[in-house]
Amino acid sequence: MEHRLAEPEHRWTGQVALTGDRLVALAECSWDPADPGTGTLAVNVAEAWRSGALGYRVLHELVGRCVRLGITTFDLDYAASNIALQSAIDAIATETGVRYTLSGVTRAGIGHLTVRAEH
Repeated sequence: MEHRLAEPEHRWTGQVALTGDRLVALAECSWDPADPGTGTLAVNVAEAWRSGALGYRVLHELVGRCVRLGITTFDLDYAASNIALQSAIDAIATETGVRYTLSGVTRAGIGHLTVRAEH
């Protein structure tokens, strides 16, 4: 995996996974400079790579970087059928030692989740 850290004045950072020269996964976080503690997360994994833990790995790396940048609240939209998301967040919290509170809603098969790191 390749890493590119965001500078404090930037509003985006991401984590990619490559196989050879092909991009197979991308996790990204964007935030408004007026609210630098809250970011929106997105994870995209190529269809052929979805059965493994690649989405979890890029999300784990990205969340760790975001917490180090001072982002402590994350918003995620996801397919409500994605039961692995809750497990991934729980595992990331355990591995990083950062506890989170979760709140969310699901409508028409789309879930919206807000994850807040506890201090």
